[in-house]
Amino acid sequence: MKKNLFAIVMIIELVLGIVLLGCDGDGTEGTDRERVTVTFKIGYEGGKSPEPISLFKGTAAGDRWPSNPSRLGWRFDRWRGDGRTINRTTVIEKDITVIGQWIELNGVVEQPSSEEIGFLFVYDPGDPDSFPAQLSDARKIWGMRNPIITFAYLADPVPMVFCHANPPCIKNSGDTEENWCDECVLYMYGSNDTLHFAQGNITSGGTTVLDGYPNTGDFSLTIQGLRVVSTKDLVNWTEHGMLNFVGKNSTHPLFPNTPRIVTYANDTWAPSAEWKYVDGKPRFFLYWCNAGNNTSVVVSDEGPIGPFHTGGLSSVMIPKAANINTNGVSWLFDPGTMIDSDGKTYMFLGGDGNNANPGNARRVQLADDLISLAGATQAVNLPWHFEATDIWKWKGIYYVNYTTNWSTSGNMGLSNIDIVYMMNREGPMATFPTNQNEWGGPKRILPNSTGSGDYGDNTNHASLFDYKGVPYMVYHTQSASRAYGGGRLRVAHITPINIAANGEIAFQNMGVSGAPQIGALNPYVVQEAETVAITAGVYTKYDETASNGIGIASIDTGDWMGVYGVDFGDSGARRFNAIVKLPVTEDNEEPYIGAIELRINPRHQGIANPANNTRLGTGAGNQARITGGDVIGRIRLEVKDKEDEGNWIVAWADLDEPLTGKHDLAFVFYSSRGASIESHVQQVIRDTDARARNVGFEIDQWWFTE
Repeated sequence: MKKNLFAIVMIIELVLGIVLLGCDGDGTEGTDRERVTVTFKIGYEGGKSPEPISLFKGTAAGDRWPSNPSRLGWRFDRWRGDGRTINRTTVIEKDITVIGQWIELNGVVEQPSSEEIGFLFVYDPGDPDSFPAQLSDARKIWGMRNPIITFAYLADPVPMVFCHANPPCIKNSGDTEENWCDECVLYMYGSNDTLHFAQGNITSGGTTVLDGYPNTGDFSLTIQGLRVVSTKDLVNWTEHGMLNFVGKNSTHPLFPNTPRIVTYANDTWAPSAEWKYVDGKPRFFLYWCNAGNNTSVVVSDEGPIGPFHTGGLSSVMIPKAANINTNGVSWLFDPGTMIDSDGKTYMFLGGDGNNANPGNARRVQLADDLISLAGATQAVNLPWHFEATDIWKWKGIYYVNYTTNWSTSGNMGLSNIDIVYMMNREGPMATFPTNQNEWGGPKRILPNSTGSGDYGDNTNHASLFDYKGVPYMVYHTQSASRAYGGGRLRVAHITPINIAANGEIAFQNMGVSGAPQIGALNPYVVQEAETVAITAGVYTKYDETASNGIGIASIDTGDWMGVYGVDFGDSGARRFNAIVKLPVTEDNEEPYIGAIELRINPRHQGIANPANNTRLGTGAGNQARITGGDVIGRIRLEVKDKEDEGNWIVAWADLDEPLTGKHDLAFVFYSSRGASIESHVQQVIRDTDARARNVGFEIDQWWFTE
């Protein structure tokens, strides 16, 4: 009995040691490792410094690092110690004190009461300068969580989870839920579908596009680099901008071209992303295809959003070549990757065909450097395969999923342009059964569209993944762009998936519901304005002077945006703060005035039939706006000094009443330069492209104070 008791005690001590170690250790050494302390000094008299952090020597703090502090009239810049910038990813080798660095901002004029500026947000037919009767339409129904972003498009979506701790908690796909921690962030990469307007009348395939109208049927023009967004809660997504290291010139007026680092390709389509430890620190690998011609990779030693470099490659990673068994592949594209629990990395790719076994699918193990192959590619039979091949592991089962071709037509119980999956328990290079009546044989997960809603696209691309112990699927549709008559531009959707005990995935349809929120948004830490759940009429903009290089711009009267699940807690928020930039006015112009109305828990107005997967369409009755809710405060934006125009200033206003509890929060905008209402009734053309107008104010960050 004593021996058993001793064993039980030892097991308990071991488990407690692992739990206490958490994300702060690598799981290979005991708790007697040397620890170091990071001490914070806020950097100004009277401010409250964050609590010190204790961590193992030679590790980084990750998300244990404090959120950026706020200070009225100032913007936080960075923490500095030992003559350098110290942040969440810095490896700490000794005790260190870091001091907050601040940038002083000018403020706005003294704020009137919320009631005094209420007239700016009330429609008055007798006052042509007052707020309009309607708001801009969104590409999303308020309260719904699909599509994941509405300020841009993101096609061929693929996820990568990275935990900002050192070492990260999650290393491989299919890790159990016990391994996850709060530092985990879901990054979503995809083809950057972009509005491209015809320059002169264009006729192609019997269809004529008139000058100035959207010409979106040609991927060689509309896929302009890659795009990456991220989230921690699956509903509020942060924009990180375009990754245009190779590819077409940007036609987005708010995002300029960036330096090209790759000279051996012309296009960037359909990415996949992985990371692994190299020389003691994470290294990030972004795979992509040069249209259907070949597949390659870029590398970052800094983080999931780059900057990226070629990794020393001077040519493509996977060309069409006999020695690696790829010379017969029509479309050598759509790489799908996974790192198995043994550390080995695999890739599936290829496409084209219209029969039972087109023979264009390939799979291969990558070398340990993840930028070369461990051997030749191997053909794999994926029945009625067309494109978008991916590989994933969940609880010991390997899943390969792909899109079926246009001749599937009910064969094997599959339809045209379905998302289909196959399974085995042996590994990515083992046999996947091709008999649909056998365990692991091909089965449908997702049809291209449902009913007559035309929700999908004439192709599709999906990835399976897990986040915080729950399995999900991400895919794209073109419904959002059709709402504006924009043609074929695609945007990512997300949905949880249900997996039975035998590994089979439940069939489901596309829809606007999306994934439930994980956790809540904290309003008391500085939030980047480009972290949003929904936008209408506003867009993200590259701005090197903004905190993350990106802000919210193109703000006109009647535009709005929102975030979901904001937890104000029990003590109550009393003041709203924002860092904004007002436009420059000419000498003969009146001073510019902007305003923000804060509204909690508004209702949807217009489309309200998500159960039927109603896509946003053109014409009356297809509006997607907000109405109602409670106004909790308003803030007027007007600079004190003309010299402040075109520069970031800080603005603040007290709320009408202290705000507690959890709410969805909407920001409704006013601009003295008038309205530019985006509507589903009117097709967007070059002359009405709100992105190009960009005459209102910009928002960099916002937060509440208690």
